[in-house]
Amino acid sequence: MVAASGLLLLLALGGCGGAGARGGASSDVAAISEPVRYLPGGLRTVARRPLPGVGHLSIVAKRYRFQRHVYLELDYRVERSDGAAGESGVRVEGTAPLSWTFGGYCAGAGADASVVVVGLLRDPRDSVLVYAHGRSRRLQTAPIPAYLQAGGVAAFTVLDQPPERIVVRTREGRTVMSEDLGRVGQTSCSGPSSLSYFVKKS
Repeated sequence: MVAASGLLLLLALGGCGGAGARGGASSDVAAISEPVRYLPGGLRTVARRPLPGVGHLSIVAKRYRFQRHVYLELDYRVERSDGAAGESGVRVEGTAPLSWTFGGYCAGAGADASVVVVGLLRDPRDSVLVYAHGRSRRLQTAPIPAYLQAGGVAAFTVLDQPPERIVVRTREGRTVMSEDLGRVGQTSCSGPSSLSYFVKKS
């Protein structure tokens, strides 16, 4: 279900799961089933923060080989106190000042899904501001070990509304990137073990 231009709304019950392919074997199915191979030290938590009333948020850098190519991915992982967990993230590609995505998590049934914004900021001297419902928030940053060859730092924050605009500015105040997403409706959680995701398409 498309929530807004460039946005996809997903709902996963009981945590994150994948959809399996059915029917006859094909090269596409074979490609999907190929395992991801993490490079040495290629799975690294670069930040961990408490989420009051929920559990913890971790920002994880992943460097891996898949189909003969090496990729870098930045994920956020929400670990709830009841043991449920879910994660989503962005594969870093191109040379944009910020490669980013966002997704939601649920504290319990009937609650509104909170939103995690995560991405790779190419220049650690730049600042990232995200806007939602007339308010702005600056993203926190965390260094990524040099051996992962990320070419930047992790940037992240937690919001109570989906973002509508994100801006990257230099230290001198020059805007080097601006994306307008439009208004995305808030999503309520359907049950205590559900995880709702707003996923920004690449």
